[in-house]
Amino acid sequence: SWSYELENISKEYVAKCAYESNPNKKENIGENLFTTFNRFRPKAAVDYWHVEGDNFNLNKMKCSSGKDCRRYMQVVCAATESIGCASLLCDTIKGTSLVKSTLLVCYYSPG
Repeated sequence: SWSYELENISKEYVAKCAYESNPNKKENIGENLFTTFNRFRPKAAVDYWHVEGDNFNLNKMKCSSGKDCRRYMQVVCAATESIGCASLLCDTIKGTSLVKSTLLVCYYSPG
């Protein structure tokens, strides 16, 4: 379900325009970030995170060696009870070379 508390935390962090994990987020909160210089579409972010599923072995319930599946797991995790997101058009996004781009931050609970 949608969490206004997580949305507000997302709004606070997205305002920093930084493409890096929030060092101050609570341990039990999951996080996904997405950037685009094209017209922002939330579905594009979810599709991007979902592609990591190609590296996830459902039989073994683990990610392929050397691959990253954390964003995919956050999207499909049955234990996730709530989500809150925020996006912002940033002049620059710290941690990238992107300018005039949109940053999306989503937090999940439990993470």
